[in-house]
Amino acid sequence: MKRFLFLLITILAVTASGGVISSTGQLSQLGNGWGGEGYYFTVNGASNGCSSVNRFVIPIGFAEFKDTVANVMIAYTQKLTVRVDANGCLSGGTNGAAVVVGVTLP
Repeated sequence: MKRFLFLLITILAVTASGGVISSTGQLSQLGNGWGGEGYYFTVNGASNGCSSVNRFVIPIGFAEFKDTVANVMIAYTQKLTVRVDANGCLSGGTNGAAVVVGVTLP
């Protein structure tokens, strides 16, 4: 039930926001959420339009979850500059971390 509610909230947050925002930079922090809601990372110098300005989350229910987390880990360990595409904020409006829809490696 928790996962269903999380996915519903994520979908509503994404659809309520504007378009996709792209940010470029190097990753400086990786982590998972307290309740298993997803995988978080921080991009140096990024501005994502959310209250957690440089923080992004890959929701656990995201179709490309494993592939996107793999790209993030590669970029982090290799100190690569990546482009992160996000659509909306995790907690709706401009609250929380940006919801990732793609990570592009060079």
